Amino acid sequence: MVPYELMHNSRKLRSIKKRISELISDCYRFEQKLSGMIEYTCSQHRISAANLVHYMSVRRVDIRKLQNDLSNLAISSQAHSEGYILNNLQKTDYLLSLLLGGNHLSGRFSSLDLEQSKKLLDLNSAMLFGKAAMKGETKIMVTMPSEASSDYRLVYEMARSGMHIARINTAHDSIDEWKRMLLNIKRASASTGKKIRIYMDLAGPKIRTTLRNGGDKGIAVRTGDKLIICGTEAESQKSKKQNVIGISMPEILKFVRRGERVIFDDGKFYCRVLQSSPQRVSLSVEYVAKGKSLLKSEKGVNMPDTDLSIPSLTTDDIDTLPFAAANSDMLGYSFVRKQEDVEELYERLSGLGRTGIGIVLKIETKEAFDNLPSLVLSAMRFRRVGLMIARGDLAIEMGFRRMAEVQEEIMWLADAAHLPVIWATQVFENLVNKGIPSRAEISDAVKSVRAECAMLNKGPHITDAIRFLKDIDRRMSAHEEKKTKHLRSLSIAKDFLPDQ
Repeated sequence: MVPYELMHNSRKLRSIKKRISELISDCYRFEQKLSGMIEYTCSQHRISAANLVHYMSVRRVDIRKLQNDLSNLAISSQAHSEGYILNNLQKTDYLLSLLLGGNHLSGRFSSLDLEQSKKLLDLNSAMLFGKAAMKGETKIMVTMPSEASSDYRLVYEMARSGMHIARINTAHDSIDEWKRMLLNIKRASASTGKKIRIYMDLAGPKIRTTLRNGGDKGIAVRTGDKLIICGTEAESQKSKKQNVIGISMPEILKFVRRGERVIFDDGKFYCRVLQSSPQRVSLSVEYVAKGKSLLKSEKGVNMPDTDLSIPSLTTDDIDTLPFAAANSDMLGYSFVRKQEDVEELYERLSGLGRTGIGIVLKIETKEAFDNLPSLVLSAMRFRRVGLMIARGDLAIEMGFRRMAEVQEEIMWLADAAHLPVIWATQVFENLVNKGIPSRAEISDAVKSVRAECAMLNKGPHITDAIRFLKDIDRRMSAHEEKKTKHLRSLSIAKDFLPDQ
């Protein structure tokens, strides 16, 4: 049906208007239903928290046909309105009323419009990462290598090349080395005249392999092999076979169930649980990249199907927290999973008098993604909040096929909450390590500068990567900011806002 015919088909117009009115009613209904969670956020974020609920309400349903009908009328298809969804629906409803002959209507719209939503996102981004030097600037975060504690020139060159934020990962090095890194960062900041913000990652409960005798030679693994995870050293010593391994957190074995997946070494091979007990888990190897893999100590272990009832703040994190809170501008909350994790961090920071510090929720587990709306609302109790799309562990947990979709959904939710995003993991990995980027990672880098911050990992060519990324950001800022999205329903929204 062409636009002219559609405009003169009042039955069709009334059907579209009814659909828009239902979406508006749902926004108000769920805002009222979740008013307690919204009021729990700090006053600065309250209007954003309500908008997030409105956005989740709309994304519960599939409105692709509605989008097409609105586009045919040259009326907003809702595809760019994450940050001001109710206002856009109300204005759409008003325009439809005019088409139906309501010439004397006076529109009443939510105060949160396109311009206000942009201002809120810019404000929250500036509070967390610092003010932008140009419109749409993407801040560059760089992971500090161990050498940053002793090589001032390296830190200075990173700052001079365009680093905005220095990341210290507390899973590595020691407090003495962190102190020396901080001194070098502050010295480089003063020398270059650039304010470099400090980001410190809390390590979180990262599960890693532990092999007997250090596992120097490693265990050769092929499809069809059997592996055994032992919970205690005594259990491990009972077996002389080379396919017996330990893990850094043996207490989690009691949560493992038959049929669940266990993934090793950043996805190099996948296993399925055959039998389980609190002391011993038997696995069958179902897939091995390149047909054969070598498993060594200190390699990552992911259990995406297992309900791991473990705290996101480990005892090491709790010990580290006073130093990190006192010496950084923002904290990265690793392996955060649920609302209670955020509440625990808030209470501990409150005890340290540091609730004003910036908090970055690292979304790197399936559970965190599934709980994302409630995690974000809980984190909005802090004034300075952001999200990190930690694509390494998240891709393993969600599956590589879903990763493109998942990272977009996180971006949309962040836009709805007016919170800045860090695009992380393997940005310019080839360039950083080998000195030349792959064609695919250039495309990925272009996508990364849609976020408010992009993270680069350490490597011998880090300064080249910083300059390259900065140049891409400058070039892309002249082009369109966003892309059209088709608004099918999101499972994450339906789970967060069930009808009953």
